Amino acid sequence: MRAADTAQVIVVLAHMPTPAGTSSEAALILKHVRRYRDLPVVFLGGHEHERSYNKLDFRAVAVQSGSYLDTLTFVSFDLPYYARDSGKKGAAGPRGVQGRQWPAGVEFNHLFIGPTMKQLMTYTYTDPASFPVAEGQVLSQAIEAVRRKAGLKQVIGCAPEPFRRDLSPG
Repeated sequence: MRAADTAQVIVVLAHMPTPAGTSSEAALILKHVRRYRDLPVVFLGGHEHERSYNKLDFRAVAVQSGSYLDTLTFVSFDLPYYARDSGKKGAAGPRGVQGRQWPAGVEFNHLFIGPTMKQLMTYTYTDPASFPVAEGQVLSQAIEAVRRKAGLKQVIGCAPEPFRRDLSPG
């Protein structure tokens, strides 16, 4: 059995806008995917540098996580129930998945998470004592060493007023 015969979801990673509608690149790709497979499809897009979530059809969504690492996006959904058809009348199986029952649609959920320690600890059910892991601490030390070597620790000026982006999910 080929991997394509047992796939349960298609994930498309692309540096392209992912708006809803029929004129987008995502819609074009989805149209061609749908010619062969009715599986759930998740587009992880980019390019527009804004947070967005769009339902493209009853089994497909597209998300963009913002810009410059200001957001992490969590997407979840239940995989459709694949029961071997035992002669019962039911929903027709999706194209490419023969002899299986298939529900009408997929319920997707998403969450935009700001990259603050507080939000990351909230969604990972950790606290300041348990959140840091050895690999992360090694990475933080390496980043700090590069910052020092590049002279990025030296203050060369000060803005007369604070400039801060709103990192709240939205």
